[in-house]
Amino acid sequence: LGFTLRLLELKSEHDAKSFEAEKDILFKLRDAGVWLAPGETFRMTSPGYYRLCFAQVSEEELEVGVRRLASAACKLDSKL
Repeated sequence: LGFTLRLLELKSEHDAKSFEAEKDILFKLRDAGVWLAPGETFRMTSPGYYRLCFAQVSEEELEVGVRRLASAACKLDSKL
């Protein structure tokens, strides 16, 4: 697959409303094997946004990444 960028909103009503909380979530996602860029880096005005980028991956690799992201997001949501 070609080069793709997506902006993801990973928020819930329980999230802290700060960029520090965004970084905490980012590190938890990285621990789960999901690497995203924090929205603060791209001048988002509110926390909870992350950039997903992938390039030159097979469909199988993309499926693995999407499963990891979904699993990590569900675990985060259950902890909040």
